[in-house]
Amino acid sequence: MLLRLLSSDWLKTKRTPVRWLTGAAILGYPALLLWYFARPVRTAELPYEIHQAFFQSASIILPVGIGLLAGLLAAQEENAGHFNGLLGQSAPRTLIYLSKLLQLVLLVTVFLFGSMLVLLSGMRYLLHIGQPGTGIFMLSGLLALAGSLALCVLHLFLALAFGLGASVGAGGAGLLVAAIIGTTSIGEAIWPCVPWSWPARLAGLPALAMPGLPLPEGFALSRFLQDELIRGLVPACMVFLLASVCSILWFCRWEGRKSYE
Repeated sequence: MLLRLLSSDWLKTKRTPVRWLTGAAILGYPALLLWYFARPVRTAELPYEIHQAFFQSASIILPVGIGLLAGLLAAQEENAGHFNGLLGQSAPRTLIYLSKLLQLVLLVTVFLFGSMLVLLSGMRYLLHIGQPGTGIFMLSGLLALAGSLALCVLHLFLALAFGLGASVGAGGAGLLVAAIIGTTSIGEAIWPCVPWSWPARLAGLPALAMPGLPLPEGFALSRFLQDELIRGLVPACMVFLLASVCSILWFCRWEGRKSYE
């Protein structure tokens, strides 16, 4: 039943900007990075620089992107009948909500890994980098996705409960938080407590194992990565699970926005 609901939700996006926005981001974002790094001088640190630029920039814009996509998905249901089509289905409310959440997560996944594949192909065939670090990029993508799950739950709730404006507005605030806490030294001590910083911080960890990257003498890389992954992944998973349970309980009692009741 969940797959049938997911298929139905995907068909509903046919006349919305969701599909072409995702496709444009998948092609346009890595193209900009490839253009920026298309320089005649190649250094051993170039794959690391591209990796950091890709994931730091993506992690900064993810809050706005997730907020916009969640808002568009909710707006489609609102415009189709003030959520009557969504809430009036015979399927259990839990599955209806999980279908929407899974759709949002899949859109984020397609963006991350689709744009990553375009970037890696460009690094190999346009920038002529023989070893772009595909495995490290993929691992970073998985960690960025894991750090984004709690944001998907948050923005889906905001979009359903308060509308597109609230979801995008919260995403704009999250962009600033991600840029400051997720990518600068200011957030070194507090980033595990700030959900908007999780994608950037977690995705940047595997890059430290890239070949050719100089590290301080005596630096225990494996121990550092293990400690940082525990600091970030544990709260990210716990918050995602807790937020999912709370939002499902809320959705099961929700009867639409007050203005439509």
